[in-house]
Formats: sequence, C-alpha cells, structure tokens
Amino acid sequence: MKNFLDLKWISSHPIAQFSIAIALGAIIFFVVVGPQTLDFHNISWLQVGDPATHYLGWAFFRDDTWRFPIGLNPHFGSEIATSIIFSDSIPLIAFLLKPFGSLLPQPFQYLGLWVLVCFCFQAFFGFQLSKIITTDLWIRYAIVIIFIFSPPMLARFGETTSLCAHFLILAALYLNLRSNNDRQSLWWILLLTISVLVHFYIFVLILALWLADLADRLRCSIISTKFFLMEIVLGIFLILVVMWQAGYFSVPVDGLPLGAYGEDALNLNALFNPAGWSYVFPSTPYFYHAVAGFNYLGLGLLLVMPMTFIMAWRHLGCVYRHTQSHLFLVLALLLMTSFSISNTIHVGSLIVSIALPTELTKLATIFRASGRIFWPVYYAIVFFCLYWAFKKLQLNRARVLVYLIAIIQVADTSAGWLKSKAELNHRAQSEFQHINRFQSSFWQDARSRYHLYKKLTPLNQSTDWETLAYLAQANKSATNSAYFARANQNKLSLEAQLNSQRIISGKLEPSALYFLENRDVFRYAPYIKESDLLAFIDGMNVLAPNWHDCATCRPIATENLIKHTIAVFNDDGGFQFPGINTQLANYVFISGWARPEAWGIWSEGRYSEIALPGFLNQGAFLRIKARALINQRHPNQVVEVFVNGKHNQRVILAENENNQILITLPKSVASEVRIGFAFSNPVTPNALGLGDDTRQLSIGITSLEYQLLD
Repeated sequence: MKNFLDLKWISSHPIAQFSIAIALGAIIFFVVVGPQTLDFHNISWLQVGDPATHYLGWAFFRDDTWRFPIGLNPHFGSEIATSIIFSDSIPLIAFLLKPFGSLLPQPFQYLGLWVLVCFCFQAFFGFQLSKIITTDLWIRYAIVIIFIFSPPMLARFGETTSLCAHFLILAALYLNLRSNNDRQSLWWILLLTISVLVHFYIFVLILALWLADLADRLRCSIISTKFFLMEIVLGIFLILVVMWQAGYFSVPVDGLPLGAYGEDALNLNALFNPAGWSYVFPSTPYFYHAVAGFNYLGLGLLLVMPMTFIMAWRHLGCVYRHTQSHLFLVLALLLMTSFSISNTIHVGSLIVSIALPTELTKLATIFRASGRIFWPVYYAIVFFCLYWAFKKLQLNRARVLVYLIAIIQVADTSAGWLKSKAELNHRAQSEFQHINRFQSSFWQDARSRYHLYKKLTPLNQSTDWETLAYLAQANKSATNSAYFARANQNKLSLEAQLNSQRIISGKLEPSALYFLENRDVFRYAPYIKESDLLAFIDGMNVLAPNWHDCATCRPIATENLIKHTIAVFNDDGGFQFPGINTQLANYVFISGWARPEAWGIWSEGRYSEIALPGFLNQGAFLRIKARALINQRHPNQVVEVFVNGKHNQRVILAENENNQILITLPKSVASEVRIGFAFSNPVTPNALGLGDDTRQLSIGITSLEYQLLD
C-alpha cells in the first residue's frame, strides 16, 4: 500500500499506473451507475425497450443449441431476424458464456458487468491517450476523469449498453496518434474483431479510423505499398469471416427497413446543447434523437476551449506539422462530421434539407442514427482541447487547472447522470411484471402442447412484444415477438400472409400458440374451427389450435371465450353483438366512448370511432341501434357519419330509444373499417336537468349488426 502512494515508485511501474487508472474507472462506475445492475439475477431493469431485447437475445441464444454460423439465434425473432448481433446482445460476451450456459443460474444477465468493463477500459485508454499529452501522473489521472465523464458515453449505460463501448474509439484514436507503431497491424486486427462483435456502429467507426491510420502510415513511408495491400486484404477477409459467423448476413440488404437518414442526425448546436445534462447551460431547441445525436462536451471542456484555441493559434506551425502527420485521420474526421450532420441540416430548431439521389439515401439509411458517427470527432475534440490547454503550461499551473476542469466537468454533467442513475436504480428495484401477469391454469397446460409462441401478424417491436417474448423464453419456446436493430421486412410480410392463409383455411400449425391484436380478432373469428380455442386470457387474445381435443386440458371459463361473449357469427361471415361489454369496448369501440353499461355504451365528447373488420371484395352493411340524449330542451342529436375518413351521411336522431343508423359499406381491400361519428350538439345530462353527470354525451349504442353482402 505504501508503494502505491509513492508517485516515484508508481512512475517506474506501468502495471501500477494502469491498475490505478482501471480502479479509478471502477470507482466512477459505482458513483455514476451504482451496484444494482451487477446482480446477475436482477433482470427487472431489463423489462422494456432496448434493454429487454439485449437480455432476451442472450437468454434465447443461451438455451439454444450451437448453430452454424454460430451467431444464429432463430428461437428469438423467428421471421424477424435470426442472429444475436441484431438484438445488440454483445456477441463477444455471449460467445464466451454460451459453453457454460447450463452451469449459469436462471436468470443470468451480464449487461451490468459489461457497463463496468466499459468504464474501466474507458479509463485505461484515456490514460493511454494522456501519455501523448504529458508524463505527469497527476495530470494524466485528471484527464482520465474527464474522458470518463463524457456525456455521450454516460447517456448509454441504462439503455443501449453495447454502445457504452466508447473505449474502443479511444483505443483506435490512440493507435492513430501514438508515435510507436510496434505491432500496429496486430492491434488493429484485434480491435476490429472485438468491435465487430460488440456493435455495428462501433465497428464502422473503428473501420474508418483503421483505414485512416493505414493511409497515413503509407503516406509517411512507415509501411510499403505491398504491406499496405496485404493488411487491407487480410483485415477485410478476417472481418468478413467474423461478421459471417456472428450472423450479420442473416438479414439480406433488401429486407432492411428503410428508415429516414437524417432523422437522428447531428444538430450543429450539439456540442453546446446540454439537453438536460447541465445546471448552467439551458437546453436549446433541437430535433434529433435525445441519445443518438447527443454530443454535449460538458462545462469543464467548454471553459477550456478558449485557452485551447489561443494556444493552438500561438503554435500554428506545430499544429500544421501534426496535421501533416495525420492528414488522412483529419480527412476521416471531417467526412464523419459531414455524414453525421446528414443532408437534413439541423441548427437548433431550424431544419434545412438538401435533396440527394435516392440510391445514395438508401445506402446512407443503413446508418440512419448518423449522430453516432460523430463520436470519434467528439473524442478528437476532447483530446485536442486537453493537449493544447496543458501542453505548454507550467507544471503546477497545469495540475491546478486540469483538476479544476475535471471537477467542473463532473459537477456539471451530474445534472444528467444523477437522473439516469435514479431511473436505472428504480427500474432495478421494481417488481418483474411480465411473467407475474400469467395466472391462468391455461398457461401450464399450453406449455406442454405448444413450442412456438407466434404473433399472428408479426411486427418488429409490436405492441407488448416484451411480455410475449419473456413468456416464450420462460417456457423454453421459440417466438416471433421481438425487437431488432435490423429486421427482414420481406419475411415479416410473407409470414403475415401465410398466417392469414393458415387461419382462413383452418390449417394452423398444431405446435404454435397464436396471439392476436385486437384489430385481428373480428377479422379472423369467423374462421375459427370448433376444435380451436379463441379466448381472452390474462389480457391477451389467444388462439390455441385443437385445444378442445385435449382430454387433459382444464376448461376455460365461458367469460373468457371471445366468440361466445362478444359476437354471434353467421354462416356467411357476418355477426351481431348480443350485448355490449368491456371486451367489446376493447376490440370495437376504440376512441371517444364512455365505459360500457348493462344496456350499452355512451359516446363521450364530440367525436367517437369504432373499428370493424373489412373483407376483400365484399361489401357490407352495418345496422346500429341507439338511444339519444334528448328532451324538450334538446330535441335531437345531429350526427355526421364517416367511413374510413370519408363522409358517409348525416343522421338526426329524435327518439330517446330505438333509433337506427344504417350504413352501407363499400367493397374495400382494407383489413379494417373505421366508422367515425362527429356530434354537432353533444350535451351534458346535468344541463338537461337529468342529474349531476357532466359528461358530453350524444348517442348510446345498444346493439350492432354487421352483415356481409353478396
């Protein structure tokens, strides 16, 4: 311990220096993040959104057999994506732990540990970069603190944890800037391999920095043209092999979703816009993703910038020589800046768009969160500021200044990371909800009968996808309920068509348990066979093939059977509702309605809407029986009726009971017909002297009949 307090001894022992830097990173992790996420059993903070897909990708991958390529993960996502790389589950760690999957406890998550590793290596490579600036250990450790308290990195720790790996960017910058090129090619190959197994965006940034360094080494005659070509060929070959095994090529390029390049671009005020991460600077308007385009420098670095420019101006010759030595690095950083800004230029709340050729836009869309591409430039700016602020200063002044800057940086950014920490700890301490909601005995019986949990209409990140995915994982079953960074849209569309054909033809997969969205219930309910079960169980619409043929399965309560409790279906595909209840309100009365009552349901407000199934090339009529809120003081209710947004008719209701509204529906290719009611003169019962009810009411629907036409 005495030696570790002796700076002279530490100065002569590199391992001690690095150990202190790594320990500093770990300490900052516990201050900024806290220990909650290090509990391997705790998955409460991974229940929704990005964290859920990161964990579930690993959980399904762990339980599956080894496949080839080894990154394939078909049990999670099925038709959506088939690789662990697209769930951002950090394949580097998943590959290392999968052989020990049977020995690890259930559940087991490594994402919290990964964030700790990122903090430690951010400190390690920050310490390496500081060596280029100064040899003074006091200053170097202060620089480590500044690199760790980089808001773009800290903003990731509770969300997309794989993108906490900013230390890989620091490592790449260090390889570019260091004077010693010993084993340069080997370190680059290792760095590229690690990055490609962490996250695609990180890999692209490392790839660009590698090519820049390679070009600079060739330009400065450090390597020959032959060696240059050999490193490129070998590097690209190894990268492609690793990408192939990780499963990058499991989703074809033509199946990728076409997002909008420029939506998540870099705002030109990003370096100065704290977006809630500063007590001093106010957040200014911006139109970029709160995390993807977030690149706030921090008050400490902003304060040192004037000194940086003054010192750089005084030593322009030195700046020029450094630029000449790293010309391709500078060019790469300029290109990354341009790409991150995109063709949709954001200056605060001002947006200027520049048209690009369609094919170029499609290609750029692969990196639609283009604000992330700025990260190497961000760290180059940090390095530039620290280099020129302290390089020429007297030692004692430099020490005082750098620690003052570090303290200000920590204090200022705490406006953001303290909130993130509190939110993360709240999630980590919350109850795990997904599996707890499934209380019905149905799930125990279904577990042995069905091995594939399918959304009837699969989507990437569908409604409540996490709940179904967690249920499937707990039951060791495959599922198409998932969320991925990239999805095969062609397969999604094909699977939706196949499922529709299966249900209409009565040829459902016997081992698949289907889950329907509300909008699909009435569309497909007429085609359900007598042996199949269509029920509303624990908040989910479930279709279980051949359920009624199961002699050992426990019966389902009548009130849970959708076909029996909501609608009576005719042989020709039409249906009528015997009564209006809560389930019917969920499926049909989608907006602008009060709670169902024993007799029916009131409209509420000036506009109400119902949704009913549409059928290909068949017209239909809808008969609505309704009461109206009228009396002598308010003799009628005027209703404008709309079908799929187009005006259909005007109806004036002048009877308290038994009013009828007949609506003829044209042939439609839409899977859903929306009937809208705009009320010209809603009124409150209180205004009519009918009690204390202050709701704005117009009509009360008592029954619906939906009949298909020949």
